[in-house]
Amino acid sequence: MQTWYVLPHIKNTLNADTQRRAVLNEFGDVQAKMLAWAPPANPHLARYTELKLVIASWGETEPPAEHYSFASKRYTLDMKPRQRERDMGPVAQEAAFRAFEKLEIVVDHKVAKFNPFEVFSTTQAAIIEHLGQAFLDQIAPQERTGRRDFTVTAKATPALQKAA
Repeated sequence: MQTWYVLPHIKNTLNADTQRRAVLNEFGDVQAKMLAWAPPANPHLARYTELKLVIASWGETEPPAEHYSFASKRYTLDMKPRQRERDMGPVAQEAAFRAFEKLEIVVDHKVAKFNPFEVFSTTQAAIIEHLGQAFLDQIAPQERTGRRDFTVTAKATPALQKAA
């Protein structure tokens, strides 16, 4: 029987089915082999990458701001919240462009209109610098749509464990 527990800083757990525990165990074992391999061509890389994608997919349907844990017999998975991203789509870019058009600058002691093409293609840094963080948040709010990082920690030294 598998023991489930929630780490003190984590309020949520992922679904504990047998297949996920097996994948977590295999990933932990392959990760240990990956880290122990010294030559540049690592024979464990392909399987490691496959398992990492499978584990990352477990968080796709979970709320993006939540932190999850999952435990198998030998490993503990700690899945972090999604990273924040900002989509600067056409509507947000047009809003920034229009705001830049309204800016006035001082050139040779004279007030002049700001040429928005000096900064376009717009970067988030340029919008923050000239129009402010609040404006950027208004036209392109941050959402937790980024990737979700996770770590797998062995409960004991893998070399000392018996095969499960």
